[in-house]
Parts: sequence; structure tokens; C-alpha cells
Amino acid sequence: NELTREQFIKLLINVRAAEYYQNPKKFPLSAKKIEYILKKNGICELTSEEKVLASIFGERKISQVWRLIRKIMVSAFTMVVPILIFYAVFPKLSMRIYTDNPELILSSTSAVYVMCVASFIQIAAFILFNAVSGTGAIKTIVVIEFINLIIYILFVWLVIIKQRPSPAVAWSSEILYQSFIFLSCLLYLFFGNWRNKKL
Repeated sequence: NELTREQFIKLLINVRAAEYYQNPKKFPLSAKKIEYILKKNGICELTSEEKVLASIFGERKISQVWRLIRKIMVSAFTMVVPILIFYAVFPKLSMRIYTDNPELILSSTSAVYVMCVASFIQIAAFILFNAVSGTGAIKTIVVIEFINLIIYILFVWLVIIKQRPSPAVAWSSEILYQSFIFLSCLLYLFFGNWRNKKL
């Protein structure tokens, strides 16, 4: 059956936690049915982190949320940081993967360091972003992303397009983008009302 616009918006807002509530009559759609409807309407399926966090949130095991986030972060950093260290220690060798132009390699070496910092922040930012999403705070996610995109576009226009800086400065836009997501989601998880939220 096709969803009306109102039904789809309600589904989208409630989907991440609704399947885990103890009263199934309140929202009687299984996890597979919800994901099928989302895919049919062009929305990606939930990440594993969102599913697990939504399960913990739905079961009101609030004390386990930060423990899970820490475990996911440790796993992610364990896998990615060695690669970032390789890029940072051997930036010229890393650049040769993409180009053989010696001038481009020389001018972009500093950008590799900036990229490594941006990637490091991105790991934590992505995990916290999915954590906020896993609590069902869709409106908060939309607001964070909207404000972040405005800041990012302004930076790209005013600094990169207008000033034509070095590659390293241009890549710093990624640090700005990921840092804003990280800090916004961190503040929401510390001070937001998600602990007492009922969808």
C-alpha cells in the first residue's frame, strides 16, 4: 500500500526507535517491514549502530548508550588510525597512489596532514551523528546538518573560491564540517532531552 505524505513523515520520524517499544500495538510494523518501506521510498536502511542504539534506547537502558558509543569508537579508531599514521608518516608515498606529478605531490603534502586530521575527527563525528539518529531525534539531525551545510558553503565560497588558498587550507573545510557535527552531536547527547523522550 502507498503511504500518504503525512503517514510517511510520521514513519520517518518514528522509524529508528518505534520497532523496539514494548507495546507493539503502538506502532505495529516489524523492523524488516519498516526498512522495506524506507527503501521503497528512496531512504537508506538503518546503520548497525543506529539499530543497536535504538534498541537500547527503546528498552530504556540509557546507561548503556555511552558504553556502546565508546566501544564503537575504540573499534573504529583501531581500524582507521593505523592507516592515517601511514599517510602522515609517508605523505609523498601516499600521494603517489593518486598522481606521479612531482609538483602536485610536493604542493599537496601539507594537505595530506590536514586530511588525516579531518579523517580522525570524522570517525568520532560520524559515530556521534548516528548515535543521535539512533535516539530518534530526526529533527535535531536535520537542524544540525542544515546549519552545518550553510557554514560549510559559506567557507567554501568565501575562502576557497574567493581567496584561492593552498590545498591544505582548502582541505581545512573538512575539519570545519566534521568538527561542527562532532560538537553539535556531543552537546545534544550530553544536554539534550533524548533520555526522557517518548516517540
